Amino acid sequence: MMPASCNTPGRSHEPVIERLFILAASMSLAGYAVSDATHYYTLGQATVKNAESRSNASRSVGETGGARIGVGPVSIPDYLERSQIVTGVGTDRVEFLMLHRWAEPLENAITRILAEEISARVPTERIVTYPWRDMVARAMRCRWS
Repeated sequence: MMPASCNTPGRSHEPVIERLFILAASMSLAGYAVSDATHYYTLGQATVKNAESRSNASRSVGETGGARIGVGPVSIPDYLERSQIVTGVGTDRVEFLMLHRWAEPLENAITRILAEEISARVPTERIVTYPWRDMVARAMRCRWS
């Protein structure tokens, strides 16, 4: 004669269901333990003069508005147009750092830093970045490589 516990309906699947439940719970908790190891960077802020000296320089330009300076468009090599940080390895190789990324598009960051640097050094309040929303006379164009 068989023991009564073996004849009880549903009892034979209980250990399997219990193990599946424990497995599912541990898998879902493991998902919380995994964290993103990616680091994000910005180019930082430009060195800005103190506000009083900049204000005095702006007043010396006159009330006519002074110079208007347009910054951009900035173009960078194709291999830099990505979110990963790219470093030079030797003279003819680059390395893409998959876990180190820019927090903003590099072209935008360069434009922002250039505008901040010019603003800190030139006596005008009228620094505009590309795309220019108002008329900017392009009497002089500078290119850096």
